[in-house]
Amino acid sequence: MVTAKEKLRLLLGHGGVPSISVEKAAGAGLPEYGVDDLQELIGAEAPGIYDWDASHYAMRLGLAVFRAHRALRLLYVSLTDRVQHAAAPGEELSDRFFTEFDSLLGEYLDEGFVVGVTADHGMNAKHADDGSPNVHYLADVLESAGIEVQDVVLPITDPYVRHHGALGSFAWLYLDEAARPRARAVLRALPGVEEVWDRRDAATLYEHPVDRIGDLAVTASADVALGGRQRDHDLSGLHAALRSHGGRHEQPVPLITSRPVRGPLAERYRAGVLRSRDIHDLVLNHLDGVRG
Repeated sequence: MVTAKEKLRLLLGHGGVPSISVEKAAGAGLPEYGVDDLQELIGAEAPGIYDWDASHYAMRLGLAVFRAHRALRLLYVSLTDRVQHAAAPGEELSDRFFTEFDSLLGEYLDEGFVVGVTADHGMNAKHADDGSPNVHYLADVLESAGIEVQDVVLPITDPYVRHHGALGSFAWLYLDEAARPRARAVLRALPGVEEVWDRRDAATLYEHPVDRIGDLAVTASADVALGGRQRDHDLSGLHAALRSHGGRHEQPVPLITSRPVRGPLAERYRAGVLRSRDIHDLVLNHLDGVRG
């Protein structure tokens, strides 16, 4: 497995999966496959995690390890959305990213790989025409209305704050039961807030574990982001005007396979109702010419 970000490698590599990340490629090897130095294998130093071509380096790592050890039968490569946070489709940086992605994908196909491509989320602009962010800071809003907030959890939050400043279109709120009806009314009156659900309804709708989420779940429209308190979000390092994800409008994602889908999943695939998590089953068990 190759990931751009080390945080994902640590999660998915748990249990002994041979894995490497671009973020930690400098000075690293892959002893399971006889690779002492990843950068030497590629012939180039690894880019930084915020560089526009970090994803391409991940793809090159996968190709290089395969070419050095052709007994490899299953490869998972995870990219980073740094470019998508910074540039909309059709902009120069976006086009440059996908041109290089397309070229590298062609190399995988030329090597005989059966390929599945998907994403964990989409992306939308969360800013006004002048580039200023469209954000509701929920704790600030509720506290200004006299409602005490115990905590606001933004699931998008991670160490890569230059991507989004921990601002997405989904939030969990923790607050006393007596305060929740008024909090719902205040939140629903905010422009761009589309849904406010109690814990149990949210767990059912979003398939979340009921014991690990907030008292209220809040989602926003495609062009609005949600935060906690404004003072806790540093947007000075953003790549560009705020583009982010996390809400309903970023749920549709591509699910692309290099061979036709056959068997019991074919109808659901053509109907567009599969999830990104189905990519493994599709590629391993449901494509023409592939035996599970």
